[in-house]
Amino acid sequence: MLDPLSDPNAPKLDEDFSNYFVINNLPKCEEKKVDKLKGMIIKASTKQNLVVTEESIDIPMDPATNETYGVAFIRMNNEENARIGAAIFDNFKLTKNNIFATCLLPEFNRIMATNEEFTMPAAAADLRDLRAPIFDTKREHYFYTRGKNVVINKFDKTQAQNGQKDVELITLEGAADKPVQWSPKGTYMIVIKADQVIFLGGESMVPIISLPQSKVTHAKMSPCENYVLTYTPSAEVNFTVWNFQMVEIIRELPIADDENIDTYKWSYDGKFLAKKFRTEIKKDGTDAKIKEGISVYELPSMQILQNSEGQKKSITIAGVRDWDWAPTRNTLIYSCFFSEEEDSEEDDYENEREEEVKKPQTNVMDPRVGFMNIPSRQMVGFKDFKSRSLKFVIHP
Repeated sequence: MLDPLSDPNAPKLDEDFSNYFVINNLPKCEEKKVDKLKGMIIKASTKQNLVVTEESIDIPMDPATNETYGVAFIRMNNEENARIGAAIFDNFKLTKNNIFATCLLPEFNRIMATNEEFTMPAAAADLRDLRAPIFDTKREHYFYTRGKNVVINKFDKTQAQNGQKDVELITLEGAADKPVQWSPKGTYMIVIKADQVIFLGGESMVPIISLPQSKVTHAKMSPCENYVLTYTPSAEVNFTVWNFQMVEIIRELPIADDENIDTYKWSYDGKFLAKKFRTEIKKDGTDAKIKEGISVYELPSMQILQNSEGQKKSITIAGVRDWDWAPTRNTLIYSCFFSEEEDSEEDDYENEREEEVKKPQTNVMDPRVGFMNIPSRQMVGFKDFKSRSLKFVIHP
C-alpha cells in the first residue's frame, strides 16, 4: 500500500518539537481534577508574564489507575518561550512532595525511537532534566580550557579505574577568552559571548536561557539562581541586574571609582544585593565631608532597603573597611576604623537617604567588627579591638 506521506503534494509533517517543555512530579489525580491542575499552571505562568492557554497543556491519563501520570506537556509559540517556561517551573514547590522538575521535549526522532506505550519511569529517565547533572551521583561534571576552547567532561570513577577516558559532553569553541563558571547550585554553566551571556544546562549541556547584552566581562548569579548581575565596564551602563527567568532588566547601576564585579555581593539566599559606598559631600562654605557605609538593595524591586519609617536609606558606617554577608543568614558583618572627628550628620546619597550606625565612644583609631541583621537593621553585636590593623575571615 502506498504511503500517502510519500506523495510530493502531501502536507509536510511538523517534526519540530523544540517549542514544547515538560513538567514532571505533578500531583497524580483523577480526570475531574485535571482542569484544576491546568488552572494552576496557567496562573503561575501569568504571574511571570508567560502566556499559556488551557488548549496548549496536555496531561495524559494512566488507564490502569484512571489517574494522571504526574507529567504535563506544554506547547509554547517558540523554543525561547519553551526554555523560559522550563526555567520558571523547574524546582517549583507546590507541596513538600511535589517539587517540579522540568525539561524541553527531546527531538522528534528520539521520541519515535521510544516505546509507544507510555510508562512513567522510562519517560522520566529519557527526559533532559535541568537538574540531571546534580542528580548524577556516580559521575562528576567538570570543565577545562584547551587553547581558546572550553571542554565539558564527565568523570566516572569506575571508568577511570579501568583506564577508560572521561565522557566528553561538549566543546565550546572560543569561550575561554571570558570567565566561564558554574551557577551557584550547579544547574547551569555560564558562558559569556560578545553579544550575550549564555546559560547551558541539562544532561547534554544545551543552551537554556541567554541574556542579550554586549560587552559583558563578568556575570554573577544569585545563590537562588533567580537573578544575575552583569558587569560591562566599557559600556554606558556598567552594572545590570536581571530577572533571570523572565530575561528582563530590573535595574541599571552606574560605576564609581575603583568598583568592579566584586563590589556587589549577594546575600546567602539571593534576596539582597549590597555594596560598600564612599562619597564626598560638599556644602556651601564648608569643607568636603566623606560619607561611607553599605547600600543594601532588596530583590526583586532592586530598591534601597527601607527602614522602619519607610524611608529608603543606605546605612552609614563611618570608617568602614571590609564587609561581607554571613554564609547562612542575612547578616552584614563589617569592620570599621574611627578617627577623632567623625561627622554624625545625615545627608542624601544618590537621592536615597542614609542611616547611620552609632560610633563607639573612643577617640583613638581602633577597629570594630559589627554584626547587623537585614532587613531589620538590628545591631546583633560588635567587638572592639586595640589594634592599628584588622582583617576578618568568616567561617563558611
